[in-house]
Amino acid sequence: IFKYIFFTQIGSDYLTGTYKLPVQKNKIKKIASYLNNFTGGKTKVVWFGPQPEPGILMNSYQSIRAIKSKKYDLYENTKVKYVDEEMSKIAEDEGIIYISKIDNIKYQSNKDFFVENNFTYSDTDHWTNFGEKIFGARLLNSEVFKKIYSK
Repeated sequence: IFKYIFFTQIGSDYLTGTYKLPVQKNKIKKIASYLNNFTGGKTKVVWFGPQPEPGILMNSYQSIRAIKSKKYDLYENTKVKYVDEEMSKIAEDEGIIYISKIDNIKYQSNKDFFVENNFTYSDTDHWTNFGEKIFGARLLNSEVFKKIYSK
């Protein structure tokens, strides 16, 4: 009945110890295999890569320090970009439609963590309702999403 099934997961799950390289490629390959077999080829799966992870634990000293100094990248997990790159390669090898959130939402911590007096993240890696509107619009308006969804 469904034309597409969308899948996404936190990028740091594929790092060694949340913040360390190397990327655990075997875990990504298992996810790709699962996604390929999930619908039996009846429905296309669109795999959204990981989103940026500011790493700021809200309601903690971290959040106070980052917000007070307006340095929203103090705890950012920059290694998820390597996970995104590996996911993209493996998805391509497996014939899975892949959309990079990192490439398409173009998150910039100093501009995007606190927007119009609203936080865009509710914790280290999840968007707030406000963040869903901001980043969701960027993602849905991206050329790669429009190209896939218009098929």
